[in-house]
This record gives sequence, structure tokens and C-alpha cells, in this order.
Amino acid sequence: MKKTILSLLLAVMTVGIFTSCDSLEGKAKKQMEKSIKKIARNPKSVNVSDVKTVVLNDTLCILSCKVRAENRYGGYDISELEYYLLKDTVENDVEYHENLVDVGGEYRNNSFSSIVIDATDGFKGKEVIPVEEFIEKTPMGINYNKYVKFIVYSHRNDTAFEKKSYSEQFMYVYNTTIHAICKAWGKTIKE
Repeated sequence: MKKTILSLLLAVMTVGIFTSCDSLEGKAKKQMEKSIKKIARNPKSVNVSDVKTVVLNDTLCILSCKVRAENRYGGYDISELEYYLLKDTVENDVEYHENLVDVGGEYRNNSFSSIVIDATDGFKGKEVIPVEEFIEKTPMGINYNKYVKFIVYSHRNDTAFEKKSYSEQFMYVYNTTIHAICKAWGKTIKE
């Protein structure tokens, strides 16, 4: 009897988690298209394709896509982007934070996986990132890889941080990356 109840409870929890993730993914796909059209020079020219889910859990959805849209000369450009949607609960109120990150061409190292791996692996190194890299930059024009490294590397002399395992450092960098991209440089979505 206990096994049956436990199995039923586990099944209900699993369905709840996947339903929550599915609804966040659906919300992210709709909001991504809306946000891209909002910043486009000609919203009617926007064509979003090759949408793939990079990360999905109950509070974060990261999508990658290609966007074809009219440029300022009347021609068309294709951009590779990652879209972040973070669900955050603050004092029992749900907020959403979003950001579009250019991951094409010179910004290829701005992909989520590149940022997390580079900053985690570089922690023990000697690379120094000057703060001047981020003054008066726009969210689409920033090198997020360097920005996260700047934050993470500031803990190099922190003895408590030095004692963390690789997996603990990885999770710190993972969370720092999400915070930097979604909250520090992103925008809050009003519903």
C-alpha cells in the first residue's frame, strides 16, 4: 500500500514538474518572438527559426535560435541568439526577467555553456578582466563571457571560495551567469 501511494505521489510530482517546465518553455517561446519583434527595425520582416531549448527547468528557460530580419539598409541579416527567461519569486510575487544575447560571429563565446565552462576553468588561472570592458555597453553588445569572468575572478583571494570543490565552483558560476545575464543586464517583464 505504501509503495502504491509513494509511486502515485512521485508520478503526480513528476507531471507537475514537467507541466511547469512545459509552461515556462511555451511562455519563453512566445515572449522571445515578441521581444525580438519589439527591437526589430521592421517587425513584419522578422523570421525566427531553428529554435532549440538549451536549458529548461522550473525557473529557467534558455532558447537558441536564428533570426532573419531587415537591416537598416533594406537588406536582410541572420543573427544567432540565445534567449533567457528567468522566473523569480520575490516576496511571494512572481517576476520574469529576460535577455537576448548575440552568440554569433565575434560573440560566439557568449553562449551559456561557453561562459560557464570558461569562467569555471579559468578561476585558477591568471587572466584579469578590467572593469572598463563594461562601461557604457549595451546588453546586445557586451561580452558576457568576460563579464561573468570579471565577477567570478574577484573571488580568487577569498579563502572560503578556494576550498570549494569543482562542482561547487561550477554551480556558483552557473548561478552567477544567470544572474548577470537575466537580472544585471536583462529586463523585467511586466505582466
